[in-house]
Amino acid sequence: MYRSKIEGAVREFIVQYPSLIEEAKISLGTMFRPTDYPSVNELESKYSFEFNILPVPTENDFRVEMMKEDVDKIKAQIAEEVRLNQRAAVDSLWGRLRELVERMTNILPDESKRIRGTLVSNIVDLTDLIPKLNIVNDSNLEMIRVEIKDRLCEYDVEVLRNSKKLRWLIGQNAIKMLQKMDSIKSANTKQNNTV
Repeated sequence: MYRSKIEGAVREFIVQYPSLIEEAKISLGTMFRPTDYPSVNELESKYSFEFNILPVPTENDFRVEMMKEDVDKIKAQIAEEVRLNQRAAVDSLWGRLRELVERMTNILPDESKRIRGTLVSNIVDLTDLIPKLNIVNDSNLEMIRVEIKDRLCEYDVEVLRNSKKLRWLIGQNAIKMLQKMDSIKSANTKQNNTV
């Protein structure tokens, strides 16, 4: 298909080539030099279309000849990299959740601070999303997610704005949850460092 298109375009150009040279003579005038233009045969030989079909690798391919130990080592490296990337993704969830709970601990106990509309809804959104993103099935993250949703997301922002008692209570719950999160993360870090 491509070959016929290219060969057709070359034939069309070769047919027009003599008239293009005549146009060049007129437009260039005394600057026209016939030696600047190859003959039709020379020009035709400068265009071609070819493609190569390369063989599929055989049993002599270097990848096939790799030692089993090398293959096992590469597989182990890939598995470790995947594990580390998954752990980093879950650690990021811990960090985002901690940041939102900490924001709550900074705002609710201090009545002079204004409660923004997203204070609770951001936590609700993240706690709803965590089960889908907890790709290593971190049981501590799931436990803390459920507790946070139960203890910090029971009331919407309007209720917290209008009740000093509930504002204080949820603020205290947020402080306890933050301490619990830090305690779990600290224990996980120690455990990971000893493994």
